[in-house]
Amino acid sequence: MTSPNLVGMKFASRYTVGPRVAGGHFSDVFEATDEDTGDLMAIKVLHPGATPDAIKEFEIEGQLLNRLVPASNVVNIHDTGQHLESVTMKTTGASLDLVIRFHVLELADACLTELLIDLPALSWPDRLDLYRGVVKGAHQTHLGHVLNRDYKSENVLLFSHGKTAEAKVSDYGRGRLMTAPARLSTDDYISGRGDRRFAPPELLFCLADPTPQGWLRAELYLLGSVLYEVATGVGITSTAIPNTLALIQQFSGMGPGKRDLAFLRALPVLRARYELAFLIFEASVPSSIRAEADRLLRGLCDPEPTRRAIAGGSAMQQDGLQWILNRVDILRLTLSHANKQAAALAAKKLQRRERKEQQ
Repeated sequence: MTSPNLVGMKFASRYTVGPRVAGGHFSDVFEATDEDTGDLMAIKVLHPGATPDAIKEFEIEGQLLNRLVPASNVVNIHDTGQHLESVTMKTTGASLDLVIRFHVLELADACLTELLIDLPALSWPDRLDLYRGVVKGAHQTHLGHVLNRDYKSENVLLFSHGKTAEAKVSDYGRGRLMTAPARLSTDDYISGRGDRRFAPPELLFCLADPTPQGWLRAELYLLGSVLYEVATGVGITSTAIPNTLALIQQFSGMGPGKRDLAFLRALPVLRARYELAFLIFEASVPSSIRAEADRLLRGLCDPEPTRRAIAGGSAMQQDGLQWILNRVDILRLTLSHANKQAAALAAKKLQRRERKEQQ
């Protein structure tokens, strides 16, 4: 069931709901006005009639976002609660009380996917700045002992600051607090959870690793996939493995041992497919940072999870994802230096041309 027409309703005697701005499988996002402050906010509303699993994920998202306040690159939550609304059924005229669960969040100007639609118009310095914001949000998330498990451009919100934009990570419904017991068993992931277009290949082979180390490797892959999106406009999984649903259906009926063996046998083919995806990435990246960017992507998105780079070898180390931030900073500095050199060379050529024309 989708959300009813909520425009004009007031939640918690404070938030007046405005137009719908976005939607997903289980929720819709509306613009809203905080009548106490006059500020524009975003209200994320869970669809009435949502499954118990969706309700639990919505509750978890609120808990994790509250835990991560005030992380600078994680979307800020201001309030959460329930609104009771009486709705009259058009067919029977009967009155039905709906419980509407909601989160009040800071209102974004756009999401990263909207920028990537016109990828050539987005400069590489801006792309790296936005990607750094994503990594920083993930870094802050990990330092809070939380995993997001759903990084993709659709879940990266953008906030304008003059001529620049800041990227913040959002959507923690599939997140997990690493200091708490797992809510779901490994078998609950056999049928696939999350967006298959960006899923790490081991999840497509129904081989979710329930350990902190395993989930961190999946997180690294997802962060690499965002880098791939920033460069090419699409996810690396959908590029390397076009028919992800068929893969899940093929391996979900196998026992764990058979799935492990099938994955090992498939690795040579997977590596060949990922090599083609890496070549597409290389062709999309400026030459001055191509080698370093390619090295970073390959370390994050190796199809064999045990070969993904984890600095220090610890799943939840004290420095979190600082090592990725350092590498992104190297890319930014290298690109800036190369651009300055190119600009200086172009200026010299222009001066020589002008002198020749004056002679």
